[in-house]
Amino acid sequence: MSEFVSAYLGPRGSFSSLAAKEYFSTTFPNHSLVPLNLDALFSAYETREAENILLPLSTSLAGLVGRHFERLIGLSQVKVIAEYNRLIYYALLASPGVAASDLKIIYSHPVAFQETRNYLKENFAHLDLKETSSTAEAARLIKAGECKDAACLAPGEAAGIYGLKVLADEIEKGPHNLTRFVVLGRRTPLPSGRDKTTLLAEIKDRNLAFTLAFLVKSDISILNIFEHPTGQGIDSHYYVFEVSGHAEEEPLRGFLKRRPGFRNLGSYKVAGLSG
Repeated sequence: MSEFVSAYLGPRGSFSSLAAKEYFSTTFPNHSLVPLNLDALFSAYETREAENILLPLSTSLAGLVGRHFERLIGLSQVKVIAEYNRLIYYALLASPGVAASDLKIIYSHPVAFQETRNYLKENFAHLDLKETSSTAEAARLIKAGECKDAACLAPGEAAGIYGLKVLADEIEKGPHNLTRFVVLGRRTPLPSGRDKTTLLAEIKDRNLAFTLAFLVKSDISILNIFEHPTGQGIDSHYYVFEVSGHAEEEPLRGFLKRRPGFRNLGSYKVAGLSG
């Protein structure tokens, strides 16, 4: 890879692909944009082959994307430099000539199945659901296999890339369906006056109330909280706290000095809404 590379969770035609093109075209317009699978994406960041990487971390309907979160916190160094919020809606895509009545299988990413469960229950409750590594990979599989009894849930833009037709569009479209992408980079942005910081802590469930009280007492404004099992016991979880402010400014700077058990994953400007 060249020196100036920004990478995203591929393949082409995924929601990550759309978000990456929108974000990097204005922020790092001189960088080459490369789609990578999940393993290669994190490897490229860890080895500095890619200056920046973008991937989805949470959704408004499904919460944390657990597999991505686990890989992120497993990095030796993490620096979230931006967030990118995008409205998401799905299309049901199939090979040309295939009708909805022909379908026996639907392929997609597990998060897509979670976010479209009401639609699937109402329209395709009898079909088998097969998980893939991404929505675009589902579209690629349909194209490669020229499937006559299968469809996929993917971005509508994937139809043109993979030569598929749209059976249904704008599935789960609306302000309720938002995906939050994060960008990992090398340099923490300077304070902008409208920032947030992502903190990580491993906490026993019984100590969560104490931790929340300590944050409030330290004048830390909590914007959002996510939890994910640590695998170390039924009452032990990772907690992600999104808080107002920048780690280089008070009160966060003093708080992090006093509480070394919190890992600072990055400070960055609060993003608007895209898509």
